[in-house]
Amino acid sequence: MKLCFVFILLLILMGLGFSSVAYANSNDRLVLAYYYVWYGDGVHSWDNVVYEPSLGPYNSNDTRIIDQHVAWAKEAGVDGFLVSWWGTNDYTDNVTKTMFERIKILYPNFKLAIMIEQIVYNGTMRWYVNHNFSDPHYVEAFRGTMLYIVNNYIKPYQDVYLTWNGKPVIVLYAFIDSNHREDEAYYNSFFNDMKVYIYQQTNVTVSFWSLNTLDAECFDVTAMYLPQLQAKDNPQCPHQNQNYETIKGVKVSVVFPGFEKQGYEPIIGRGNGKTYENCWINALKFNPNIIFIVSWNEWYESTSIEPAKQWNKTYLKITKQYVDQVSNFNPYLFQDAILKLGVFIIVTGFIITIFRRLTVACIKK
Repeated sequence: MKLCFVFILLLILMGLGFSSVAYANSNDRLVLAYYYVWYGDGVHSWDNVVYEPSLGPYNSNDTRIIDQHVAWAKEAGVDGFLVSWWGTNDYTDNVTKTMFERIKILYPNFKLAIMIEQIVYNGTMRWYVNHNFSDPHYVEAFRGTMLYIVNNYIKPYQDVYLTWNGKPVIVLYAFIDSNHREDEAYYNSFFNDMKVYIYQQTNVTVSFWSLNTLDAECFDVTAMYLPQLQAKDNPQCPHQNQNYETIKGVKVSVVFPGFEKQGYEPIIGRGNGKTYENCWINALKFNPNIIFIVSWNEWYESTSIEPAKQWNKTYLKITKQYVDQVSNFNPYLFQDAILKLGVFIIVTGFIITIFRRLTVACIKK
């Protein structure tokens, strides 16, 4: 009897240790798409794209376009956009503010976060991909950029700004210091110092997500923007494949529909949606915490899933299909069964014991 009880207890402990009870307490799975707001800035011409959006050659600052994009994204099960942002008072800055304001009012359950593409000092010095953390001008510009984002986006739009473990997310695109690209301690020192500085100045603790760099403790999430294409060019980034588990245990996957850029090789064909479907199938097998979609509307590289005249809503339908599977997926189905079996046996045994004792008591009377 004692051995039987111990066996049942072990079953329950196994179930509790690995079941969806524990799983549900982790961060909800996120599906996020990279979003570009540079259309209409006078630099990014629609003449250089391979495909054409269903909405035609639009201006990113058109509120009708913003509304339609968010409505489509929600329809497809996308949780939010990571917005490509190029600096204070830039065209993208103005469009992004318009987006945050409309989404705060019209779509409060949809999330946005800033993805910083470059650091600008005084309008004269710019760092894109090749950064220099030891340059005093760079440090000053970085600090100013962080304070600007906190004060103009995070604080005014707390309801819609994306958070991770309760902290607002700032995404850093390819913040690679070529002199320290593989020096984790150097990255930790710089970015942890920045977190402290931001908190001291604003009373806000931020979460840094880093793309295309080494993985370090200072980053809550590390990923590669398009590992299927860029992995060989970014050997310092450990995320060389579609799926990656960070040193903090966050599992990330990247899905994309294809890649085609004028005058650029290689071309990764869409295969009438098969490329995108295969990415989702591989992602589901990995059971990620975050799925990055490359992209919602990067038309120059033809990675868009936004409806186009060439494919209508094909990619929104595929996204919805697999997001639904992700949402309903329980990675601990077997452990849940063990837990339920153990509980059932104990409850049943308890009921039988009570019934027997009542029966014996009635017979004695």
